[in-house]
Amino acid sequence: MCPLNTRGCNWKGQLKQIDEHLPRCEQLKIPYNLKCQTVLAQCEVKQHQAKSCPMRKITCEYCDVTLLAKDLKIHMTNCPMMSEDCPEGCGMKLLRNELKEHINNMCELKKVSCLYYNLGCKTLSITRKELKEHNNNR
Repeated sequence: MCPLNTRGCNWKGQLKQIDEHLPRCEQLKIPYNLKCQTVLAQCEVKQHQAKSCPMRKITCEYCDVTLLAKDLKIHMTNCPMMSEDCPEGCGMKLLRNELKEHINNMCELKKVSCLYYNLGCKTLSITRKELKEHNNNR
């Protein structure tokens, strides 16, 4: 009987065969990978490689970049192809790589200065939407 039968190994054989069995025993705990530093039973290695190893390579579902699973959370905070709501509150949902352009040039709720501020208008901060009407009254 295998000494790892308490972990689930069902091998039975002669004592002289134990040295041959143990290195291949599915319940033997082994270091999976030096970078990962996880110790697993041999029968758990394939599942770990496919689903839970932090050092496995994965692809971002938004931008198709390949990265290590352990880095996905950080990547998602910066992924240029993730969408975000406009921080100005206009209701638009844009890709991160389009957000700056939207805010700087199109967002109707972005605060801007009156075009005539340097010429004496006292309006320093007004939304683009309000600016159109404001300029028509000049």
